[in-house]
Amino acid sequence: MRVGIVSNSDVIIPLTYTLAVQKLQVYVFIDKSINAEKGLMLQAFSKQLGVDMLLENESSISLYEWINRETFDAVFVMGYASLINLSEISKSVQQRLFNIHFGPLPAYKGPSPVFWQLKHGAETLGVSIHRLTKKLDEGAVVWRKSY
Repeated sequence: MRVGIVSNSDVIIPLTYTLAVQKLQVYVFIDKSINAEKGLMLQAFSKQLGVDMLLENESSISLYEWINRETFDAVFVMGYASLINLSEISKSVQQRLFNIHFGPLPAYKGPSPVFWQLKHGAETLGVSIHRLTKKLDEGAVVWRKSY
């Protein structure tokens, strides 16, 4: 199984490690907005795991080219600050795009969902995986978990 991960954060380390040790083919795309130190750390981590990582700021390939070019069974977006323009992605690929959101949806849409759960005194913290749509955190939830 070929799995893509899109991010601009080191929050992907546990996910990348878990998928790689399960012997899945893991490919990571890191957005150009990542800070240089974190980029170097993620490169070293990926190399050690044998995971293919593309840093946008060191490549001429854009996110859209990368997603459309590869044949992923699933692509997970995690810790990515920009809204992805789905019109740039083929329809067949769009069906395999998922966002990992650190809050229960639809209650905690938007940025910093863990902060808002804590601020509101939620009894549990939630994680949701949902399909990407044109609107932020609006896609159908395909998996959720509360802790």
